[in-house]
Amino acid sequence: MTQTILIVDDDDMIRELVAYILQMSQYAVVEATDGQDALHKLNYSNIDLIITDLRMPIMDGLELIQSLRNNRNYKGIPIILYSADIDNAFDAINSNARADKYLNKTTNTKTLLAHISQLISPMAYN
Repeated sequence: MTQTILIVDDDDMIRELVAYILQMSQYAVVEATDGQDALHKLNYSNIDLIITDLRMPIMDGLELIQSLRNNRNYKGIPIILYSADIDNAFDAINSNARADKYLNKTTNTKTLLAHISQLISPMAYN
């Protein structure tokens, strides 16, 4: 069964690049432009993992993660906070956001895919 990843980023180029990488690795992809858009798309998609940016308009990554962790329907979905703003990503680590991984957008493709695989492999649910 194909696993589906939700990419949440207001930067079209980043979203399209990550989507391309994931699709080439046989993942299905759903894209959202901000946290609010992501919450809407979660209602219509079966998502196995979320990759979210930190800084976005309308609803940022921290607000999205907090909303997901407080919702019984979505609190178990693995989340990668994927940010170019690493200083604020460290702040997120110490907040109540509770992402599963924190990666800089400069992370290479192999490392990104390894973290994704680790989080959504069947063993990750045991």
